[in-house]
Amino acid sequence: MTNYQEVIESSIGQFGRSQLIILIVTGLPQAIAAWTMVMLGYAGIEQDWWSETTSFNSTSNSTLTQKFFKVCPKSVNETIVFREGLNNIVTEWYLICGKSWIVTTITTTQMVGVMIGAAIGGALGDYIGRRKTLLIVFSMNLFFFTLEAFSINWIMMSVCVFFVGISVGGLMVLIKVAFLEFVGTEYRTVATVLPFWGLGVSLFGLLIKIVPYWKHVCYTTSATGIPVFLLMWFYLPESVRWLFTQNRFDEGESVLKSLAKVNKLPERDLSDIRKIIKEEETFNKKKPAYTYLSLFCYRQTAWRAPLFAFLWFTCTFVYYAMTLGVGQLSGDLSINFLFMGIAEMVQGILVLIFAKCFGRKKSTIILMILTSGFSFGITAAYFAKTTRFKAIMSVLALISRLFLTAAWTSTIVFTAETFPTVVRTTAYGFASFFGRLGGIVAPQNRVLSNISQHLPFTVNGFLALTSGLLCLLLDDTYTIEMPDYLEEKKSDTPLKEVVAD
Repeated sequence: MTNYQEVIESSIGQFGRSQLIILIVTGLPQAIAAWTMVMLGYAGIEQDWWSETTSFNSTSNSTLTQKFFKVCPKSVNETIVFREGLNNIVTEWYLICGKSWIVTTITTTQMVGVMIGAAIGGALGDYIGRRKTLLIVFSMNLFFFTLEAFSINWIMMSVCVFFVGISVGGLMVLIKVAFLEFVGTEYRTVATVLPFWGLGVSLFGLLIKIVPYWKHVCYTTSATGIPVFLLMWFYLPESVRWLFTQNRFDEGESVLKSLAKVNKLPERDLSDIRKIIKEEETFNKKKPAYTYLSLFCYRQTAWRAPLFAFLWFTCTFVYYAMTLGVGQLSGDLSINFLFMGIAEMVQGILVLIFAKCFGRKKSTIILMILTSGFSFGITAAYFAKTTRFKAIMSVLALISRLFLTAAWTSTIVFTAETFPTVVRTTAYGFASFFGRLGGIVAPQNRVLSNISQHLPFTVNGFLALTSGLLCLLLDDTYTIEMPDYLEEKKSDTPLKEVVAD
């Protein structure tokens, strides 16, 4: 055995029944998290409304009612009437006119939570383990999303969505890594592209059609999440690779034996790896614990960490700028959510095909360039002054979002493959932390449309193009085995070769 990847593959195989179970229990929480994350894209939509004035005509002894479309009331005699059919926080708390800034503030608050959660989740994942951290953040997600439904005002709502954001940030940092550390090299891309998040977005479109009241959406989501949490509790094992790097061999061996039994494979003799881990334990006692600062102390990670941070910034910004701005697209709201989710499911096929044909690096570059191309297409359509600009914008935006989602999926697995096990979730959390800055800024992207309708998409195109070009600096990781340890600070010699006799 030359590394932990080969130990795991020889013990439980590249992909079997046990990996399938882990895939399901790490995938379903993504679908639930998608509901809690895109909720504000529905709950914060401003539907059509009118300022209504009623006066009495003494001459005709009749009442005259006047309506002014989206004209803010100028006196206490005027009332606001919303179009029937949509029941959300805007209609419940009258978040229009002088209060319209509140919706953007709530959304931004959630994104700040996601950013903080990414940082905390990444550090905790490497400190206390993948399993414990996932259970903590997912239970936190369900609790605060339930509490969100009991909000009596927008301030309480903001506090709830902040903690929901923290939980989603931590969850999404760890959920992909947790599964990738059990699967064989050949199945890494397949495992990553399975569209659990996209399935969640599509189902959310159906959910708001069946349960239109936003508080009922919260109740339904939380009730659906409880059995998912129980599945995680009983069937999600701790990462064997993480246990080995923490010198907890007996626990790692126990996990491998259990998974091998599920896969109907014979138990493998791990005495050779026990000897290696014992040597690592003696060596690593002299080394400090890895932190976010450690990423900048090694040639292996010092420049890659900020580069991946920018890639994540682009993906998060463009994704949420389009998702939270779905209300600006033409057509039925729930249908738009449905199509967005379907697009996210289709993108998995794109990532598989592109990775197979071009590898990880080139496929990420191509997908980023395609994202920018269709975004710039909206800019071109705007300056062409076409009469069907709204319809063209909707189609091109959905296509651009399709390629962006594929690029993000490719970036996710690219990140996990690039950084070693000892700092994998730390590096992943670092990239996600700065990426979530894009999520914080994303709600403001809608403001640009007030200046000019093409501006949000022009910005999206510029970021995607820049990110694609930056990927030229990276090495391809499609067929390589994921590293486990960091290299020395001042040389290219591995910190510790994991070699058995």
